[in-house]
Amino acid sequence: MKLRDIGVMALFCALAGTAIAHDEAPPEESGPWSGNLALGYLASQGNTDSSSGTFEFRVGYDQNAWHHALAGRAFGSSEEGNTTAENYKLGW
Repeated sequence: MKLRDIGVMALFCALAGTAIAHDEAPPEESGPWSGNLALGYLASQGNTDSSSGTFEFRVGYDQNAWHHALAGRAFGSSEEGNTTAENYKLGW
């Protein structure tokens, strides 16, 4: 490893450490809605070409003593253009 590469990595670690050390702002007052979303894709090429993708979401609504949640997930994978795996989930 070159000395320049070590210096760049040390600077990156120092900056990352200072970013973590700062206090976060207090959480803001939020409404009854919440949610998250995740999306991923991976492709590899070599002796065989393969790819996979994921999608996931969750939406929640809280009101008084009731909690409603809608969630879904999809996963797919293929190799050499042929589907090798699929998975779907949807729930409330």
